[in-house]
Amino acid sequence: MNLTTCKKIGNNLTKAMKNKNISREELAEKIGISLSKLEKYLNGTSMPSLDILANICKTLCVSSNDILSILEIQEKMEIDMLAFNQIETNLVNAIKNSGMTESEIVDKIGASVLFLQQICDKKRLPPLYTFANLCRVLNADANEILCLPIKK
Repeated sequence: MNLTTCKKIGNNLTKAMKNKNISREELAEKIGISLSKLEKYLNGTSMPSLDILANICKTLCVSSNDILSILEIQEKMEIDMLAFNQIETNLVNAIKNSGMTESEIVDKIGASVLFLQQICDKKRLPPLYTFANLCRVLNADANEILCLPIKK
């Protein structure tokens, strides 16, 4: 992510916190991270992982799309279709290789079979919170699916 994108996400998080009337200290405690780590997200100097972002969104009762400004980010980052297709392929492979039935997966992520079929048919990508749940249920590494370098 570029610095402008991180700052935008930080601004969106700050607005959501104000709307929810929750302090930095309260949010950090509720999601189980240090205040200094949260402040890096709010200042736009760091980007939260998917699981932390999902916890933030759940705690603040906001959509990850609102926090991430998905459409703006997609345009700014100019995601090329090859990378986007690779993410879709990685996600579909994780679903197929899970050894779970569609019914088992949708029961565990709280979605419909149609929703899962649309993902498998590459007609849609799941929202971030559902993506995080899907990775957890499939025991899949989100960084690998998103083609991100894995930190060691």
